[in-house]
Amino acid sequence: MLVASRVDNVNVRGRLIEALITSDPEERTGLLKDLSDVERMLPVYDTENGLGDYVRRFESADTYTDIKTKILYLDSNPKAYNVDKFLKCMGEERSVFMFFFVGIDDSGIMNTVLCSVFHDQLMKTTILQHHWAGRGTRGVAQFNGKVINGILFEHDFRNNIDEDSSRSYLENLLKR
Repeated sequence: MLVASRVDNVNVRGRLIEALITSDPEERTGLLKDLSDVERMLPVYDTENGLGDYVRRFESADTYTDIKTKILYLDSNPKAYNVDKFLKCMGEERSVFMFFFVGIDDSGIMNTVLCSVFHDQLMKTTILQHHWAGRGTRGVAQFNGKVINGILFEHDFRNNIDEDSSRSYLENLLKR
């Protein structure tokens, strides 16, 4: 269904999803095989478990950008980052950590936003969890999905960063 939902042509997408739901078992098996063959044709990507998906070194800073896809019509609170990896990165003098949010609605990509980890709305609503991390760690951060949606729907997004709040946030993470 997920692969079928990404078909651009609305008519074809609708008919394919309808067929997956209503077809007899033999036809459904054939459709699922065809769809899985499409997935197998995609390249395999090596994913490191680092902090950012995209790292770029500049003369004055090293930037780490994590790409987060947000399906706007789903009520979800996506994982943000591993707190220990985040603190290690922030301990580097030249590091800058950002999120590139990609908002997807039922018609495709709706908007993209480059957002600082210290953006006031994002930082104030970040949830800290332990259940995704191993023992002896500071846990992981999780975003409030409604806040990400709000950021993606802003017409003229600007990062609002309060240095004192950001410093306090880091200090609280170190105490965990």
